[in-house]
Amino acid sequence: VHRRLANVKCYTFFRHPEKLLNEIKRYKPSVSSVKQARILLVGPIGVGKSSFFNSINSVFHGHITSQAVAGTTLESSVTLKVQGFFEKPKSQDGEPLPFILCDTMGLEEGLAQGLNIEDIPNILNGKIGDRYFSTFLKKMHVSGVPQVLLLTKVDQTCPPVEKDIQKVYHSEYLQDASARLGIPLLSVFPVKNYTREVELQQNDDILLLSALQKILHFADDYMRDMNDKSECSF
Repeated sequence: VHRRLANVKCYTFFRHPEKLLNEIKRYKPSVSSVKQARILLVGPIGVGKSSFFNSINSVFHGHITSQAVAGTTLESSVTLKVQGFFEKPKSQDGEPLPFILCDTMGLEEGLAQGLNIEDIPNILNGKIGDRYFSTFLKKMHVSGVPQVLLLTKVDQTCPPVEKDIQKVYHSEYLQDASARLGIPLLSVFPVKNYTREVELQQNDDILLLSALQKILHFADDYMRDMNDKSECSF
């Protein structure tokens, strides 16, 4: 599988971010009744969910943005509610984007802290209204909603990647994260969030956009499957 990831690496970094941007802008959900793909960001506190939102937002606007409040505290979630930041998402040229990113509070221990995983089914159905991540993953498996793992800080934990982001697909942390959480390696997407930079970087943009494009492909597969099942029920 690592060899396949190396091939993905070569393909990913030879692509230009402008081409990826245009491909994503042209994306349309495979089911005509669905106007936008909804992407729910869920994970423990401090892993970079809000930073990922800001990073994607930055790429589409052509400059660093910080619409979502992000922080590095490990004591409690900086995001205090479920936030549909992209209810009417638009790119720099004012064109609506074909997806919605929904940021959430971090999963925390404690009865009155963080995102209540019991609310996840309501969120997935559009009704926004044990805090352990593995408990949450089990509920996701039951729901049938496609899951991907965004590996947001691989550059901070892997020295070779910190020196050269193009080595990211050779990092042992991808395989380790896949094994720990039971998510297929090809569903693990490394990204480098914009947290300290003041200017966009082409290779960082490519990783972010490639991950987003693959997430949209997963969403499309799910929508087609649900649509086929719906048609078969008549």
